[in-house]
Amino acid sequence: MGFQKNYLNDLICACAPENGFAQEAIEYAIVSGWVTLSGTYQSEVDIRIVMSQYDAILEGYRKVIRDREALVA
Repeated sequence: MGFQKNYLNDLICACAPENGFAQEAIEYAIVSGWVTLSGTYQSEVDIRIVMSQYDAILEGYRKVIRDREALVA
């Protein structure tokens, strides 16, 4: 489990250095199944997968946040 956790953290940071919102969005996209990684633990491949969907990930996560806020309000 430690390797996978570190791999995911390193991948997220490589795709969105110093951008907390984007990091959260990428993590959410991977954990929720929006984005499927290669399964080979090849960071170059997985970075390309994430970055090819970067804008859609951010927009989708913004919608998730808006929907959650609407439920609370």
